[in-house]
Amino acid sequence: MPVKLVERLVRSLAAHDHAVLILKDASATGAGIEPGHDYVIVSPKGESAIDPVSRWWFKAHDISVRIVESLDEDEHPEHTVRVGVCGTKRETDAAARELRESFGDEVSLHHFGAVAPFITKSEPENQIVILEAFEKDVNKWTAISWLAGRHGIDERRVAAIGNDINDVVMLERAGWAWRWGTQYRNVWPRRIGRRGGMGRMGGARD
Repeated sequence: MPVKLVERLVRSLAAHDHAVLILKDASATGAGIEPGHDYVIVSPKGESAIDPVSRWWFKAHDISVRIVESLDEDEHPEHTVRVGVCGTKRETDAAARELRESFGDEVSLHHFGAVAPFITKSEPENQIVILEAFEKDVNKWTAISWLAGRHGIDERRVAAIGNDINDVVMLERAGWAWRWGTQYRNVWPRRIGRRGGMGRMGGARD
């Protein structure tokens, strides 16, 4: 992501008192800091300000993180893949509105339910969610398309399975697609016709 865009995103999210999760290209951040950091987390209040679900995710998946007080301590802001936060829907709604209003088409923005180690049956406003911003036109499909091109694979031969809002473009563009689950049945149909007559795959039983 462009450094200036990263700076603006971090500033905006930090203003809402969030610990800002900056996903890095770990292979490119070995000079000047410990190599292999998957995330730099801007959190002036330290680890205690990071949402428990994020801390669980990092530990469960052995994800390397570096906690800093300011983005100035990130020596490689140019190697940022994504900027986001994790928290309840109530806690993140204001930040999501601000990003939509302030950044518009500059970023690809997702605001959706997080994977958590527990299922809560509380009111929707207390659902744990992810708010994440990518550079414009960056999504799962752009990565798949790049990888397919690198290996000479026809994109129509790509099969994709998705279950959330950040999978929409991938499911629309893949040769074969399967929508898993019912959460976003209003976004795309369970069965999706493909380009070039390559066929389709069914979805999970409702």
